[in-house]
Amino acid sequence: MRAWKMSQGRVVMNDRDSGADGGVCYHPVVEHEWNGSTTRFKSSYGFSKEIQPGTAVDVLVDPTTGTGELYRPAILVGFSLAGILFSAIFTLLAFGINEAG
Repeated sequence: MRAWKMSQGRVVMNDRDSGADGGVCYHPVVEHEWNGSTTRFKSSYGFSKEIQPGTAVDVLVDPTTGTGELYRPAILVGFSLAGILFSAIFTLLAFGINEAG
């Protein structure tokens, strides 16, 4: 199990992706320092608006490789809430089917 570490980084640019539906998504490209080296990564998280270059961001870093990812608690909470909601709906449907049968 990896023990990710917190670091600070800065957005240096945004990589624009266009979806098949015509929508636009911006993936921030972030630089951060780790073990005396500057590392750059493109976030896997896409946003509907660009994050201003120069903006300071929190970065989760894999200490074994130095690779990073944006730390956005709201995103992590969103994924957790979606999982809880899906589980609740599945449970309610399962009980509803058992009650009907």
